[in-house]
Amino acid sequence: MNATVETDFPEQLVDLGHDGFALAMRWLRHREDAADAVQDAIRSALRHRRSFDPQKGNCRAWFFKILKNRCIDMLRKNKRQASGDFDGEGLPSPMRSPAEVAQHNEMAEILLREIHAMDETQRELILLRDFHGLSYNEIAMALSIQVGTVMSRLHRARKQLKQRMEPHR
Repeated sequence: MNATVETDFPEQLVDLGHDGFALAMRWLRHREDAADAVQDAIRSALRHRRSFDPQKGNCRAWFFKILKNRCIDMLRKNKRQASGDFDGEGLPSPMRSPAEVAQHNEMAEILLREIHAMDETQRELILLRDFHGLSYNEIAMALSIQVGTVMSRLHRARKQLKQRMEPHR
């Protein structure tokens, strides 16, 4: 790790922590658990920062991989079944009529409920790509799978989500 990366690393993690919190909320669906997961992931990343190799990938994908593993550990430990409650965080709020806002919120709630009802692998791919904007390469790194596998699984996940949403149109 070069000196510039070393000195900027804590600042990068703080920035990543904000995106990471939204991602952890989607995985854990519990505010305190999400905050704990991000804090633990940042702590772990700081402890293991020398293992990060910028030649092999970017810091964002590396951090999200740490965070994903922490969330999985927490889900296993707590065996908490997520409530599925929708809090509206992370959704855009442009100026709309009350009826449009209500319809948007209802569809967003249905979409998130359908995503959370999907297989864990498919849900994870959709969240990483479509909600958090990770590239195929970043997802491959975060999930330790090949880029081609990401592409084919994501295609199948989106196709299934489209089928799940069809009755709600």
